[in-house]
Amino acid sequence: ALTGHTDKTGDAAANEDLAKQRALAVRDALKAAGVAEASIVMQPPMFVTGAINDREARRVDISRP
Repeated sequence: ALTGHTDKTGDAAANEDLAKQRALAVRDALKAAGVAEASIVMQPPMFVTGAINDREARRVDISRP
């Protein structure tokens, strides 16, 4: 499963869109590498809170569904 994450700074809607676009870019890279699109599960974007810094929050996590 792919989950785009975003930090807590700036406009929430714009950050959510950025997180989604990051996850879509990873999906496209996986497809280009030969991973079947049917095996890629997209999860909704998540906002990161807590002690993690903003740079680390801006990421895409890949996990098994």
